[in-house]
Amino acid sequence: MEFIKKKRAVATDGEQVTDNDTRIRINVGGTLFETWRSTLERIPGTRLALLTVMGEADSTWDRQRKEFFFDRHPGVFQMVMHYYRTEELHTDQNFCGNIIQGELIFWGLTELDIEPCCWGHYSKYKEHKKPWPPWMTTHTTERRRGVARKTHGIQEV
Repeated sequence: MEFIKKKRAVATDGEQVTDNDTRIRINVGGTLFETWRSTLERIPGTRLALLTVMGEADSTWDRQRKEFFFDRHPGVFQMVMHYYRTEELHTDQNFCGNIIQGELIFWGLTELDIEPCCWGHYSKYKEHKKPWPPWMTTHTTERRRGVARKTHGIQEV
């Protein structure tokens, strides 16, 4: 009786990968990430798992560069990829919890996946999140848009 075994290759992180697994290139905000298709399939129903289903038909596929492109936060995406690889979602204390939350929502993940060791820092943004005074919000918004305001004969940019 002949046994047919799938050949195994050892990835750089020691993970076993089958012969028919393919590498996928994902460009996030100008930072290139590479991973195995099987890694993205680990968390079904997420934006990254969808890439494995849609492939080149996905709207983010860049035909010239042969990669998927997302104009998102590469630092937070590094945390997301770590989660796919290890099933542990740790957050970087250098990023505001609000930014992390927005990225998790985009990628189809939930904040409930954040490890207990990181939850304290992440959840602080909710406690300290207070609305800006109306005058500050308006001034900040105008400044970002490059709108000049005249106040007492002095022009602000």
